[in-house]
Amino acid sequence: MVVSAISYQLLQNKADPGDFIFVEEWMTDSAINAHFTSAHVQDAFSKAASLLAKEPDICRYVVIE
Repeated sequence: MVVSAISYQLLQNKADPGDFIFVEEWMTDSAINAHFTSAHVQDAFSKAASLLAKEPDICRYVVIE
């Protein structure tokens, strides 16, 4: 199954250049769940662990209309 985000942006904190945030929009919770459990994302997380100052803080939000 191929899953893709509707949109995503990588943002960098102007006051702290070592602080980044991804803002991603997904069609469904199952799509993001499939993305996070995919082999390439799991591989990226394991390789990135030694490069990160701390573990990623992953939060989910909902657009209020």
